[in-house]
Amino acid sequence: MIRKAKLQDINSCIPLIKMALGDIIYLLSKSNDKYTTEKKLTQLYNDTQNRISHKNMLVYEQDSKVVAMMISYKGSDVKWLDMNYSDIYECECNDDEYYIDAIAVNEKFQSQGIATKLFKYAEILAKEKNERKIALLVETLKQKNIQLYKKLGFKIDGERNIYNLKFYHMIKEIK
Repeated sequence: MIRKAKLQDINSCIPLIKMALGDIIYLLSKSNDKYTTEKKLTQLYNDTQNRISHKNMLVYEQDSKVVAMMISYKGSDVKWLDMNYSDIYECECNDDEYYIDAIAVNEKFQSQGIATKLFKYAEILAKEKNERKIALLVETLKQKNIQLYKKLGFKIDGERNIYNLKFYHMIKEIK
């Protein structure tokens, strides 16, 4: 079942955020210390006005457990979302797209189509918000992820350097 994340999902969602963002979490916390980073992710999750807030998160629940999450929002909302955190976030998306910031599926539940279901749900949200395309960034070295996104209908639209890493900007036109 797909639903909006809740504050009480934090213990399930923080590990998924870490999985999705990788080492970028240390840039967001401005620390290599795991405790400091965990504290910052908790703050961001709980705060309603930032990109990785629970308010921008969908979760996939199976057997009453959160096993996957997706963070998404309108590109035109980024300026407002970043208002209190402009010192940690870099520009990742365009105003004219529905942006998928992060997605992660618990390793024990991968290869079951859960990510595909979350992407399909994101398309519904994008349509509801009158967006005509969905976009995401993927590290250029993550070939497995790139192939999944292509299979889902995304096309590489260009390259971007974010947080000193190379990413492909991928888009999917929606009807």
